[in-house]
Amino acid sequence: MIDLADIAKSLVADCIDGDTLDLDKLREDISERSFDAAESACIYTHACADIIAHYEGNPRADTDGADDCGTFKPSQYREAMQCYAHFIARSIIEAEAFELLDELDEAQEHLVDALAPLVGDCTSAREAHESAFRLSRDCPHGWAAHNREDDAGACYWLSHQLDGCNAVAVPAAGVWLSYTWEPARIAA
Repeated sequence: MIDLADIAKSLVADCIDGDTLDLDKLREDISERSFDAAESACIYTHACADIIAHYEGNPRADTDGADDCGTFKPSQYREAMQCYAHFIARSIIEAEAFELLDELDEAQEHLVDALAPLVGDCTSAREAHESAFRLSRDCPHGWAAHNREDDAGACYWLSHQLDGCNAVAVPAAGVWLSYTWEPARIAA
């Protein structure tokens, strides 16, 4: 079975440009690239039949868009099926990818809330922190032992074990959103 949610997850990861979080740009990129992702999913007749069978009833599926592709002769049933499956796949992939972006947005809010007691929560500090958030496909601190995890799965490194730095990293949408900082030194 073709898993369009996996394709959406790969699409989100592929659309991440650099390491900063820009949800508006990601939404634009996903809208543009979802066509190609659907095209890749609809190469073979059996894949098209699978997509139609499993996703046609999904309320997010665009089952009307293919009506504008023209009229097909009975001998062109494969082309008609491919066109129909493509519209369904594109709409599902895009909807799944947007849900992942919503998950990233929630992770960003969680990260802001998690950092507030650790590094301060004034407005300018919040904006400075958000601009310093980093995205990566893997946990940015790899196998470094962390102090704890919270209910959202955020990992906390608070013992200066990252070359004297602290960090918080939150997994979301198949990627990691993180913030690393050098703690203020306490005068002795």
